[in-house]
Amino acid sequence: MRTSRTGCLPVNAVLPCAGTIAQQTAETARAIGAGVGVTTACVVGGVDYGRQRDAVMRTRAQLMVATPGRLLSLCGETPASSRARQAAGAKPPDTEGEDPACSLAGVALLVLDEADRLLEMGFEEDLAAIRRLSVTAEAPHPSGKPAAPWTLMFSATWTARTAKLAKAMLAPGA
Repeated sequence: MRTSRTGCLPVNAVLPCAGTIAQQTAETARAIGAGVGVTTACVVGGVDYGRQRDAVMRTRAQLMVATPGRLLSLCGETPASSRARQAAGAKPPDTEGEDPACSLAGVALLVLDEADRLLEMGFEEDLAAIRRLSVTAEAPHPSGKPAAPWTLMFSATWTARTAKLAKAMLAPGA
């Protein structure tokens, strides 16, 4: 298990479109992973941030199942949805200035579950930020450029917008 002073360094990340799907996925992953020593964390919006942050720091999971906005918050980034609320006059979250609880620098496998729904729900900017945070220089591509994680996208429908996301996220050097 890899750890750092920033906390959790997951090797794999699964990004579903909703908290309930994230919780179901994490429950199954915990059951499967228990037999082989893989730890799983689940973080979603709408649940107490402090408790989730503490749990992530404590478990230092190898598999992170998370909604995009909450994952970015734990990585010390401000999700697009939070920026939009702040622009509309909402106060910034209490997480401003905190050290990140999680780093995505070593993510080798990134799974976008229901990629079409993630786009419909407005997560495109957050997905780009997660992709940017997961590119690592630790294990560079043979070309010498930083390596991006393997990205798997699952979708019930394949719209032009989903295809555009796939092209952006799956392109070499993206």
